[in-house]
Amino acid sequence: MKYLYLLILFTIGMNLSARSQLLIERRNIAEVRKYEAENGSENQGFKKMQVGADFFHGAQEKVEYFPLTFKRINDTFKPKCVVEYYYSDKDSIINAIVYDWNIMNEVTNLKTDGYKFDQQTDRKDEYIQQYNSIRDQLIKLFGEPSRTKKIKEDGHLVAGETDWYLKNMDLRLTMLFSSQLQVAGPFKLGSFRVRLVTDWK
Repeated sequence: MKYLYLLILFTIGMNLSARSQLLIERRNIAEVRKYEAENGSENQGFKKMQVGADFFHGAQEKVEYFPLTFKRINDTFKPKCVVEYYYSDKDSIINAIVYDWNIMNEVTNLKTDGYKFDQQTDRKDEYIQQYNSIRDQLIKLFGEPSRTKKIKEDGHLVAGETDWYLKNMDLRLTMLFSSQLQVAGPFKLGSFRVRLVTDWK
């Protein structure tokens, strides 16, 4: 009975963690700043980016975007979530949000931080659990997904993808996990991330 109680608390905690990360409402930059400040996020300023034409509705290739970026300091999952808000220059309304739990956000120098890739290789179940927890929350909010690619291992890469195509927005949740690191010169690299892209039409 004691273990059942602990399991229930753990499951609730995971669900609350995932839900507290997600702002699935179209707001403006001022409202986003307030929301992130209330959640104790670290404002990392505007990041210079170029994206593909299919990244979000209306996105253009070879155009520089400057999403407002925050790091969720209170995130219980590691690597902690980094969230990017892409917005309209005309009215500051959010066009797309990217939530990224990505070890690459923790690596600034391969010589000094490369060991962080090694630390991820035995955490496959944790990444899958994070992916499934967010997926479950989105199903509660938006119903069954429009398309799902079940989590599977292809070579040394474990991947999963779930998409929702809704009337006013699309959502894509993905996971990548390298079960074996790739060697690039003196370095070993891998993909370790869970990502949610929310895109308004």
